Amino acid sequence: RLLKLRLVENRLSGTLPSAISKLTALEYLEVFRNGITGTLPAELWTVTSLTHLGIQFNDMGGTLSSQIGNLVNLKLFSSRRNRFTGTFPTDIFIA
Repeated sequence: RLLKLRLVENRLSGTLPSAISKLTALEYLEVFRNGITGTLPAELWTVTSLTHLGIQFNDMGGTLSSQIGNLVNLKLFSSRRNRFTGTFPTDIFIA
């Protein structure tokens, strides 16, 4: 039962795998300062145990899904230095 996954400054490349959703107890995910590309997988929004999501300093893009609001326990979300486009989903502000 993995609670914390921290893969920082590892020169990881490719996309964040959709299998991340199999870590149903995951509370803390940090994958910053890598070379991760692509969009955030839709399956990520089903990991409702997440309290901390740090994806900064990668090369991710696309839009942030309104399903981010599903992460009802999320306390910290850091995504700076990526290539996201569009507007920030307001669903994250609904308590």
